[in-house]
Amino acid sequence: MMNLMSLSVAKRWKKSKPAPDIFLEASRRLGISPMECAVIEDSTHGINSAKTAGMFCYGYNADGQSKQAYTQANIEATHINQVIIDVQID
Repeated sequence: MMNLMSLSVAKRWKKSKPAPDIFLEASRRLGISPMECAVIEDSTHGINSAKTAGMFCYGYNADGQSKQAYTQANIEATHINQVIIDVQID
């Protein structure tokens, strides 16, 4: 089963990215460990935040022209079709 979650950025987090707080909260709300999560991020701070939280991270560089550093991401994708998530349906 796959769970997707989007947290409202309107909530004020004590620490913003690159602190991992928002990703750890998502993991907590889903009831799964950070190691079971995958994050799609398009910024260096977001990638660092996800990695600090212990999550797998896709660095999404949509136009392939970004000057952001994606070296900390597990995988850099320049098109959303490159982000492949295997889902087992029960």
